Amino acid sequence: MTLHSRLERINEEIRAGLSEVLAQSKDIRFQDRMITVSGVKTAPDLSFAKVWISVYGSEQDKKEVFSALEHAKGFLRTRLAHTVILRVVPQLSFVEDTSFEYADKINSLLKKALPSDVSTTDVGDTDAAEDNDEQ
Repeated sequence: MTLHSRLERINEEIRAGLSEVLAQSKDIRFQDRMITVSGVKTAPDLSFAKVWISVYGSEQDKKEVFSALEHAKGFLRTRLAHTVILRVVPQLSFVEDTSFEYADKINSLLKKALPSDVSTTDVGDTDAAEDNDEQ
């Protein structure tokens, strides 16, 4: 077994554990907010873990959630220790995951670049109609 695959398993366990802890949290700053733990990267010595968090909502919602995460870091680490069986639970640092926003931006740019009279469903339908005419 390689160290790489072990770290990948640990990263996934921490991601799933934090997701569960945040979902079960009674903290009002986390309730009624769509918070996703999208990724974790742990140092090889398990001393630190960078956690990517995606928050759906306004900029104010994001600021409040990240402020709450920083404030609750110790509590989250303690709860994580009860959820994930590790000898050492890493120190957590939270980073905003902007990949979903980036994907939306790219998608809207692609829609603008396509001619307005052609859509992806129209292209597939025309090919199927031409195939039926040939038979």
